[in-house]
Amino acid sequence: MDASSASQIADLCATARHAADAGNLDLAIQCYEKAIALDIALDSKNVSILLEMGNLYAKTGQASLAIQTYNRALQIDPDSGFGWSNLGNVLFGLRNIEIALQCFTHAVRLLPDEWTIRYSLGRALGQIGKANEAVEHLSAACALNPAFLNPAFDDAWIVLGNAYQHSGDWDRAMECFDRALAISPNRAEVHLNRAMVLLNQGNFSDGWREYEYRWETPAFRAYKSRGLGKPRWQGEPLDGKRILLHAEQGFGDAIQFARFIPELSARGAEVFVEAKGPLKELFSELVTPDHIIELGNPLPEFDYDCPLMSLPIPLGLELSSIPNAPYLKVPSKMVDDARSLLTAISPGTRLRVGIVWTGNSSHPWNAMRSVPLAQLAPLGRVKEIQLYSLQREAASAEAEPWPEGSPLALPGESLEGFQRMAAVIQALDLVISIDTAQAHLAGALGKPVWVLLPLFYEWRWHSHLEDSPWYPSARLFRQQTPGEWTRVIQKVAEELQRFASEHRVSNTRIPDLL
Repeated sequence: MDASSASQIADLCATARHAADAGNLDLAIQCYEKAIALDIALDSKNVSILLEMGNLYAKTGQASLAIQTYNRALQIDPDSGFGWSNLGNVLFGLRNIEIALQCFTHAVRLLPDEWTIRYSLGRALGQIGKANEAVEHLSAACALNPAFLNPAFDDAWIVLGNAYQHSGDWDRAMECFDRALAISPNRAEVHLNRAMVLLNQGNFSDGWREYEYRWETPAFRAYKSRGLGKPRWQGEPLDGKRILLHAEQGFGDAIQFARFIPELSARGAEVFVEAKGPLKELFSELVTPDHIIELGNPLPEFDYDCPLMSLPIPLGLELSSIPNAPYLKVPSKMVDDARSLLTAISPGTRLRVGIVWTGNSSHPWNAMRSVPLAQLAPLGRVKEIQLYSLQREAASAEAEPWPEGSPLALPGESLEGFQRMAAVIQALDLVISIDTAQAHLAGALGKPVWVLLPLFYEWRWHSHLEDSPWYPSARLFRQQTPGEWTRVIQKVAEELQRFASEHRVSNTRIPDLL
């Protein structure tokens, strides 16, 4: 390439960068295209221009054009490590994690000492539950780049800390979060991650305080900005006062923290609860039905407000003081109807066991918490057991075939709405579930529930326990290795056989006592 052509290409790229910085994307793209055409004509195979243009597309949210541009670069130079890495980043942003992983893995082979690529690969591995591999690459990224001490790179310590959590190493996770905190003392995400460790370990006094930083994170900022116009309840006397409680997170969170509603009523408050529609009938058993406000509807007059998951602070909650008696109930007529329905679906005297194996697919950790349906086959082989799907969406129960020869009943529409779901759960003998709303619902009803947990998933299941201080009727079955469910399911199957045998013995003794 002669000096004049090289200078022309450099000038076009410089103009493109300045135009992009000024927001003139059309001019930037035109300049890049001219530079690329000139480069191709000269057969110099300078893929950096294509990568710059692809980065511009990615930065402006034009993922499909970014992918096309990176692919053009890789056609010219299949050994471009940054080409593979940049393509992986766009695919990762589109939640196409598996293909993104392939791109990052290829990029690491080409550029093993490039910290940004190691970081991207580790982050993606963490997303699919491969915690130990994630730790390996994220640790390497931190070691390769001293600039991680710079505030611009505190993300790496957060992601590495998360990977340590998922591998079950809580001490190292906290060390990483503390490193991130030293870099960015006011970054809300760092405090929130520290809260997860503290709460998991039962350090409620520090954990709840750190958990309040959630309001400063992007996920909660919009909710916070509603501006209800009344003071947050900080523990003031409530006798004769009106308080609005609002469920700011998912269904399971709302069900878990609804246990505190009766306490406020006992303090003399007139309690109103704002919640999503599916919870309205369920929570009407806790307060006057017309005091349940569906999210989005006009609010009543009130003196104080408080998010449900902020109540532990003014209530002074400690691990040893969690109110854990069953606190939800369902009208007996609904339970009778549910029992009749289950009998109609599957007549007989076998034990009725509900199962849940996957949750909301939009949940960021759904793949980690979910169990492939086929792996639950040993449960279906336990004698004297009838399994019922408690999946809230019918499609979830039908997406995978249940192993041949193992019965799985589908109650269908009887599961619509949490009150109807609760009635079905009350009509069962046992619930076996991953960590999702149905597990919380069973626990809140006092129904025996066995919760299948990854090695790490949620602070609320306290990784050092096999039972739950939140739900005395719960047993916890945890992975010993990240992503490995086989031994968990085998243990559950053995316990289920024992459960069935004890139930049979109990039933045979009843006539002798009459």
